[in-house]
Amino acid sequence: MFWATNICRRKLGQILASLAITGTVRSLFGMEQSSVPSQNATAGASDSPEDGKSAEESAPTRPRLREGTKLFDLIGTVRQTGRRYTFFVAANSNRLVLLENLMLERILRAQASHVVTIQWKISGTVTEFQGQNYLIIEHALLHASTQEEPKPKLP
Repeated sequence: MFWATNICRRKLGQILASLAITGTVRSLFGMEQSSVPSQNATAGASDSPEDGKSAEESAPTRPRLREGTKLFDLIGTVRQTGRRYTFFVAANSNRLVLLENLMLERILRAQASHVVTIQWKISGTVTEFQGQNYLIIEHALLHASTQEEPKPKLP
């Protein structure tokens, strides 16, 4: 009986923790009406260019999410940035570098067959490496396109 109560307490703690993380992530990515000040901002970066730092280092810091954070139903666009692909969130100026996987390959294939900009509804897991967040896409849905879709060509 004791072990069952202990398991229930652990499960309840996990559920409450995941709800708190989800609420924080949704507010960080502009999915709620209220804005929460970023508590996860990268430490040590300065907003003033007078420190002698380059423009990249003096740029405003972005909120950093913890490893394993789940993101649900973010709406935005996928674009190539250098040699990587980046997801730009439509609700605000946040962006996440995407890790290559089969889901990203399917997104790129779908985008190649359209001449218009496509918005996606993406869910996935955040990873962190050397102070930067990356997103592994687990689920993606075509959300909208900016113009009427082209008709398929007949052979």
